Amino acid sequence: GDRTMTSIIKVDQIQNAAGTVTNIIAKSAFLAEYSGGRRNHTGEYVVFDRVNHNTGNNYNSSTGVYTCPYSGLYWFGSSARGDNNAGVRSHIGIHVNDSAYPYSDSRLGDQLTPSSSGIDSAYGAYVLSLNAGNTVRIYHYGSQYDPGITYFTGYFIG
Repeated sequence: GDRTMTSIIKVDQIQNAAGTVTNIIAKSAFLAEYSGGRRNHTGEYVVFDRVNHNTGNNYNSSTGVYTCPYSGLYWFGSSARGDNNAGVRSHIGIHVNDSAYPYSDSRLGDQLTPSSSGIDSAYGAYVLSLNAGNTVRIYHYGSQYDPGITYFTGYFIG
């Protein structure tokens, strides 16, 4: 009689007869925001605890750390908001493997005078070439950040 065999094969690359290797594009993307109360601390990693989505489960909402599952290009964005009327400044930077990434800190708030709205914010967007296993997180250099508009997002480009 007929015999049917079914199998599932998971691969990261495909190589054709000529030896050309093609990487299979995998998905990894996340969006998380800080949902706690106002933080009046200078010099700390931000833990973005409220996760909107986490495709690939590479973002850890308990530690605020994203772990790169693949080597390649990644896009990251982050924003921090503070109360400018209180004389604070929002100032964030991206850290790779717990070290500041060169030229990545966003000091937008440091250059502003108090706004009429009383809100001060910093935003940074980054395209980074990273290796599998690298960790990425956001460091807050400023004096305050608030819930709501303080977030961290990113995805694997390929």
